[in-house]
Amino acid sequence: MSVITTTLRERRLVKVALVLFAVTVAIACWGVKGWAEGQGKSAHLTEAERLAQANAERMLVEGKQTFRFDTFGDEAFWSDALQLNQAIAGANLGGVDQASVRRPRSPLV
Repeated sequence: MSVITTTLRERRLVKVALVLFAVTVAIACWGVKGWAEGQGKSAHLTEAERLAQANAERMLVEGKQTFRFDTFGDEAFWSDALQLNQAIAGANLGGVDQASVRRPRSPLV
């Protein structure tokens, strides 16, 4: 009797796996189709919508550049006051080691 139940369990497991695989493939195909349909929508935009879209894309590029490369004037605080650059470098690269790092006497609140 246990051999029969084992094969039934295996069959059920295979069926569930196949259904999950079919659902995954259907979702993937529908997503690609929806994406491709969205690509064609830009041809039907008005001039104002095209300008707004171009402006939004330009602002995203500018924002990425700003947050990747602008320091907002904090480099003096992080490297001069806290000497974070030396702590990151470590003793092997001319920085400080853990033993020489000053720790506050009480936790910062």
